Amino acid sequence: MNGVVDKVPSHPTSPSFNRKHSGVDVRWIGVWHHYFYDMSFREIGKMLFRHHSTVEGWWRHFVSDGVPYAAAKKRQKTLGPMELDYIYRLVLDNGTLYLDEIVEDLQAVYGLTVSLATLCRAMYHDLHLTRKKITKFNREKSIILQQQYWQELNLFDARPEKLIFIDETSKDARDIARLYGR
Repeated sequence: MNGVVDKVPSHPTSPSFNRKHSGVDVRWIGVWHHYFYDMSFREIGKMLFRHHSTVEGWWRHFVSDGVPYAAAKKRQKTLGPMELDYIYRLVLDNGTLYLDEIVEDLQAVYGLTVSLATLCRAMYHDLHLTRKKITKFNREKSIILQQQYWQELNLFDARPEKLIFIDETSKDARDIARLYGR
């Protein structure tokens, strides 16, 4: 049985058969026929309408990993939880930083050299920070604009009975000059 006794494949029609990848059924059928019926890769390839080298690749994966497909590789993260937390706080405290300034801060604080692509990927995938979220957050928390509002309001006779508040829930900040191609 080609020296693989400990990895007996389950039959493709059995309930324990793994169907989480597309095309896995065909791969298991190819492995099954080579393992139990000792068919050549060429015969299996002709039967399944695949090239014999493809069937041989399925067999190599089965012998090494126990499954006839390549296991999904997990991306090793360059930035750990401490660095991600630092980036998150840095961006939300000061939303006007450029990516290369964040890279310089990471180098200074943690001694970690990170590319711009890695930082951008971490901000989007790990921290779920997008340009849209950051600008919205900064608009809502802008202390300077709040202070300007109160300074302008103090110029007028601001008794409570003279104040009028307008509901601006549907207002957005778009104008004739569009940024970022929108």
